Amino acid sequence: MDSYYFRLNKTDFGIGKVQLLVKETEQVLTLEITGSEEVANTIAADETQAFSWILYPPKIYFRSVPYALINGVKMLTISEELLDNYDVAFYLLAHSDLAGILSVATSGIITFIGTAQIDGKDLPLEVFCVAAS
Repeated sequence: MDSYYFRLNKTDFGIGKVQLLVKETEQVLTLEITGSEEVANTIAADETQAFSWILYPPKIYFRSVPYALINGVKMLTISEELLDNYDVAFYLLAHSDLAGILSVATSGIITFIGTAQIDGKDLPLEVFCVAAS
């Protein structure tokens, strides 16, 4: 099924690798989601694409970040305080700040809705995928 996506400013990079580690007892998670290398190469080869300058797919990561458990869903609101205290970022040739909400359902479905800061601009970022079981 091709319904999963990694969209930055309406450009869909597809989903490449998803790595999720949850420490239930400590209520922290480590997550890394990378766009598809194949899709990124296609985008880079097309000079009409907004992100034709990329060398590899974008990724978002959250390393040992505490989450709230709301109705069985692991939730994380990315705020300035969280960015200052934890290793959380968007990466596309440089580490950039994120803002938004991350949720991880018990089924492994992962959703991020927010923004990534690139060249001083907050661009819409939406990620929808599933963690491998």
